[in-house]
Amino acid sequence: MGGFNPISAVLNPLGTLVGTAFNTFKTADSYDYARAVYDQQNKQILADAKAQQAQLDLAAQKDAADRRDALRRAMAKQQAAFGGQGISTTDGSGEAVLLGLLQQNDEDKAYAEKLDKLKREALAQDAANKQRRNLLTLQSNYDRARNSIAGSLLGL
Repeated sequence: MGGFNPISAVLNPLGTLVGTAFNTFKTADSYDYARAVYDQQNKQILADAKAQQAQLDLAAQKDAADRRDALRRAMAKQQAAFGGQGISTTDGSGEAVLLGLLQQNDEDKAYAEKLDKLKREALAQDAANKQRRNLLTLQSNYDRARNSIAGSLLGL
C-alpha cells in the first residue's frame, strides 16, 4: 500500500527540519567552543611570547653588565701594566691601547644589540605565525560546520 500518506508528508519534512535545527545548534555550540579554544590559545601564545621577551631582556642586561665588567677589568689591568712599565695612559700609545679597548667594547655592544633585535623579531614573527595558524584552524572548523549545516538543509 504505497499510497499517499498525508501524515508522513507533513512529519518527514518536519523531522528533517527539526534534525537540521538540532545540527545547527550543535554546530553553533561546536563553533562557540572552537572560538573559546582559539581565544585561549591566543592568550597562551601572547603569554609565552611575553615570557620569552622577558628572558631575552634579562639575558641582554646580563651580557651588558658582563661586558662592562670585562672592560673595567681589562682597562685596569692595562693601566697597571703600563704603570709598572712607567708608561702614561693619558697620551700616546697608552691612550691608544685604552681607546682600542673602548672601541672593541662598543663594537661588541653594537653586535649584541643587533643580535638581540634579530631575536626579538624572530620571537614576534613566531608568535604571529602561531596566531595565523590558530586563526586558520578556527576558520577551517567554521567552514566545515557551515558546510555541514548547508548539506543538512539541502539534504546532501
